[in-house]
Amino acid sequence: MTDSSDIPKDLFIDDEEDDAIDAEAGEGATLFVDEDDDDSGAATAERTEGDGTITDSLRTRVEELEAALAEAQEEVAAANEKVLRKAADLENARRRHQREREDGAKYAAEGVLKDMAPILDDLQRALQHVAANASADDSLVQGVDMVARKFQQSLERRGVVVLESVGKAFDPTVHEAIQQVSDDTVPHNTVVQEFQRGYLLHDRLLRPALVVVAQGGPPRPLPDDGHAGDGESGAADLAEATEPGQDD
Repeated sequence: MTDSSDIPKDLFIDDEEDDAIDAEAGEGATLFVDEDDDDSGAATAERTEGDGTITDSLRTRVEELEAALAEAQEEVAAANEKVLRKAADLENARRRHQREREDGAKYAAEGVLKDMAPILDDLQRALQHVAANASADDSLVQGVDMVARKFQQSLERRGVVVLESVGKAFDPTVHEAIQQVSDDTVPHNTVVQEFQRGYLLHDRLLRPALVVVAQGGPPRPLPDDGHAGDGESGAADLAEATEPGQDD
């Protein structure tokens, strides 16, 4: 066993040197730990800053997509409205075309029927004439009456309707006044005589009736709805339709 007295004294470390070595070792350790902590904090800060940048970018992108979506929805709504308008226009055009086609077929014979109306008038006059003649042959009267009735039935099958005017209130839409007479036995503006019969083709006037209108009578009773009848509404038209000095 080696005796401690044989070891050179310069190899021994005294207490002061030992404390100095411990101090240097502790300082180095401290410096090393501090550098690691600084690197870790910087990395954390960089990650936090990077996460914030990504979040802002995503938020901006979401806002852009939402704006694009809203714009697309507006365009779709406008396109739908345009399509609906076009569809409505097409439907209206189809209905108008169908109505015009139906009216064309309904009133196709208007011109011919209007030309045939005077023939029926002549037959009616001939019937009145032979009926008033006492010496007329009964068979002739019956023959003319049969022809007149068949002719009128033929017109009715084609939509021609005879206007009944005598005793009715004057209506400027279907009557044409050629004379006014003073008559207090009938309501004011009543048709008392008919010179020429009027005709309707379905709901359209084919020919107005030529009539004589009574003036000076009592007011015409109001209809059940309480509004003035055609006799009152046609008074101004009647005054314009007849010339002064035609009163009997």
